[in-house]
This record gives sequence, structure tokens and C-alpha cells, in this order.
Amino acid sequence: MIKNMKIYTNILYALTAILASLLLAGCSNNEAIEEEVSEQLAIDVVETGWHGETVDVSTRAGETLEGLRAVANPASPADGEGFGIYCSDLNYTNTQVVWDNTNGRWKIGEHDYRTYWKSNEAGTINVYAYAPYKNSPTYTVADNKLTFVAQKHSYPGYTTQLSGGNVDLLQASASISRNSNVPAMLTFRHKLAKLTFGTVTNNTGETVQLRGFTVRGTINSEAKLNLTNGTWSNHSSSSTEIKFPPPFVNVYNDNESYAAGAAPKTLIAPLLDKQTVLPNMAMGRSLLLIPNANGKITVDVEVDNSTGEKFSFPIELEEGKEKIVNITIGRNFEVVIE
Repeated sequence: MIKNMKIYTNILYALTAILASLLLAGCSNNEAIEEEVSEQLAIDVVETGWHGETVDVSTRAGETLEGLRAVANPASPADGEGFGIYCSDLNYTNTQVVWDNTNGRWKIGEHDYRTYWKSNEAGTINVYAYAPYKNSPTYTVADNKLTFVAQKHSYPGYTTQLSGGNVDLLQASASISRNSNVPAMLTFRHKLAKLTFGTVTNNTGETVQLRGFTVRGTINSEAKLNLTNGTWSNHSSSSTEIKFPPPFVNVYNDNESYAAGAAPKTLIAPLLDKQTVLPNMAMGRSLLLIPNANGKITVDVEVDNSTGEKFSFPIELEEGKEKIVNITIGRNFEVVIE
């Protein structure tokens, strides 16, 4: 009996030792797995601003970082807030990223996705992004190329005409090593070309009734933006014009006519001789255009006025640059760009 008890005791000791070794091995393996699968995508963001350029046109005798962070309700971010990312390695397709002000970091996805990978894996992970985020309807993206369609007027009867009021589209991309724990740095850049109307000075010797500006040229209505390198391709364009104010806005030059006039309407006061003004363009004084493949686009700008003379000037716009045009109307209407 005692002999059998010794056998059972030895077996129990052996089983206990085996179980303990298995537990220790399991713990060490879990620690190894926990240590091995330790990397996750983190994002940091910077933004390049508009490169400003003021153009003085004389006629003798032409999506910011703070904006990306501005989220009204982080728990339920809206369309147009934050930015969208694509990353095939992590199965991100138009995933919304918004700023989490409470924790001071960028939150990826509705449930703050945390996609891990083995920290000892070789290779890189590529992340592509655009801003602001668009979900309804979303952009069409194929082969990392985003199809951008220029905005048209929503006013009845003018829905086929370009408005120039495009969203300030930004793009960024980053590659991070799979064995690195540093954030993916996304540097957002403005991808459209911006024209802003500044001041108008009257040197004609008489009062001028301004009616606004007309921008004419071969203007792109659609193109594809490569999210990997920021280049434009596959343009659709036509010879067209964009008016400021829009063609459906009635322009009046005196208070009496304005009061009795039909809406939608705007009042642009008479421009006296030697006077400089910032004319009222009703629906904004800037337009954003899709640049050509070389990053540039040339348009003609015409000043609509009551003098009976027509004058215009060509101006070259560039991707990521804002050109502010200050105009002087002279007596002989010859255009000089200084």
C-alpha cells in the first residue's frame, strides 16, 4: 500500500512539474507574442500653406491644419471633418481620421481602429490621404487615383455651369517601416490653383459702374489626383467661363435699384475716379481650379464694367499658390501686369 502511494505521489509530482513547465512556457510564449506583435499605425500631420503671390494689374489709357482638427463632435464626426486615408496593408479604405482633442492624437476610424502587425516584419506600409473627408457621396478611388469633379452651380437653370467654388482639396502620403514605432508623417499640400480678386482702382477720370469679373479659358471640369505622388492626369476640360458674381445674381449699382430689384442680388457701389475699393462679389471673391498635368493653368480675366470698353488680361495660376489680383482701370484700357 505504501509502495503504491509512493508511486502515485511521484506521478503527481511529475504531473505538477509538467504543468508548471507548460504554464511557464505559455507565459513566455505569450510574452514573446506580445513583444513581437507590438506595432500599430499612429499618425502625425503637418500642412503646407498657400504660397501667396499678389499680382498688380494696371490698365494704362489683373484646408489647413486647424481646419482639419476642427471637429464639432469627436464621438460622431461629420462628413467634411478630418481627412480620409487609404492603406491596403491595413485594409483602410476611405477611413475617416479626426483629431481627438481630449487625448491629443489623431483617431483612426469610427471605433479608433488598432491594427497591429509583427514588429520584426520587413518592408514598408504605405498610407495615402486626402482632405477634407468626403463620404456622401464618396470620391471614386481606383489604383490610388482619386477622381475629382469640379463643382457646378446648384441654382436652377445653371446646374451645368462650373462655379469655381471647389473644396480646398489637400493630399498627403507616407511610407513607414514595419519595424519602426514612429508615427506616419502626413504632409498635406493644396492641390488646386487659387485666384483671389483684390482691390479695383479707378483712374479713368470718370465714375465706373462695376459688374464683376469673368474668368475664361480651357477649364478642367474633372481630373484624377494620384494619392501616391500628388500628380494630376486624365483631365476633362472645355472652353468655358466662370462669372463673379454668378450669372444668376443680379447686380445693382445704386440703393434704389437694389431695393426694388429681383433676388438673388448684390449691390456694387459706383467706383468714383481715383477711388480704390474691394468690390462686393456676393458669393466670395476666390475661385479654385484644377491645374493641368504640369501643375499650371492659364485663364483670361475680364473686368465687367459700364465704360463701354472691354479689357482683359491673361494670368497663369499654379497648384498650391494663391494669386491675389489688384486691378487699376486706366484711360486707354491697355493692360499691364506688374
